[in-house]
Amino acid sequence: MDNDFSPLETINLILRKWWLLALMLAVGGLVGILFFQMRQPIYEATVSFAMGIDYTRTGPITQYDEDHALGMAGALITSSRIKEKVVEKAAYRGIDIGFDQLHTNAFLERKAHVWILRIQHENPETAAQLANIWAEIASNRLEEAYQHALKKESLERYAISLSDCLQMSVASGPVLATCQVISVEELQEMIAQLNDKILAEKQASYNIFPGLLFGEVTQAVVPQKPVRYGRGSIVLAGMSIGLIAGIFLIHTPLNRQNRKG
Repeated sequence: MDNDFSPLETINLILRKWWLLALMLAVGGLVGILFFQMRQPIYEATVSFAMGIDYTRTGPITQYDEDHALGMAGALITSSRIKEKVVEKAAYRGIDIGFDQLHTNAFLERKAHVWILRIQHENPETAAQLANIWAEIASNRLEEAYQHALKKESLERYAISLSDCLQMSVASGPVLATCQVISVEELQEMIAQLNDKILAEKQASYNIFPGLLFGEVTQAVVPQKPVRYGRGSIVLAGMSIGLIAGIFLIHTPLNRQNRKG
C-alpha cells in the first residue's frame, strides 16, 4: 500500500534529496543564530576568594578532608543568608533585584583553592556592583565564622582537659594538681556549660574548618562585552528543528510520488 512505511525507501529518498536536508540544516542554524542575537545581552562580573589549608596547624590531611573544608566555605558563600544580605544591601544602594533573580543569575565554581563567583545581569555596572557587594558580605561572614571556629576548637580542648580531670577524680589513681581543687560536681557542671557553648560556637561557625586560610578577595570590574553562554545550544536546537523539518518535507506525499524521478 502507498501509506505503508518502508524504512529502506525512506532512507533512499533522503539520500536522493540530501540537498534539501542540508538546506534545512543551514536554515535552522541561521535561525538559531538570529534568535540568539535578538536576545537581550547579558553581562557577567566575577569575584574570587583565594583559600588554602594551614598544614602547620592541621598536619597532613586527606584530600577528602581538604575538599570538605573548601566545600563548606563555598556553601557559606552561596548560602541563603548571604543572598538575603546581598539583596538588602543592593536595595539600599538603589539596585532592584529579588532573591530568586539573584539566585538564578549567580554561579559559583571552584578552581583548585580558589572559589570564583560569577554574577550575570543585563546592566554591566549592576553586575559589577552586585558581585562586589556579595564579595564584601561573604568575606566578612567567612571571617566571623572562622573566628567562631577557632573559639569552638579552643573550647573543645578545654572540655577534653576537664573530662580527663573528671575521669581521674572518679578513679582510684593519682589526680593532677590542677584537678584536685575542683570537685566532681563542679567538673560536671563546667563540662555541661562548655558543651552548650561549643554547640553555640559550632552553629555560629557554619562548620568552617579552623585550619582554613583566607587569601585575597578580588574585586569585580565592569564587564565590557556580553557573555555568549548558550549560543551553541541554541544553534544546535535550530539545526535539529531544521533537520526534522527537512525529513518531513522529503517524506511528504509529493516527494514520495516522485521518488523515482
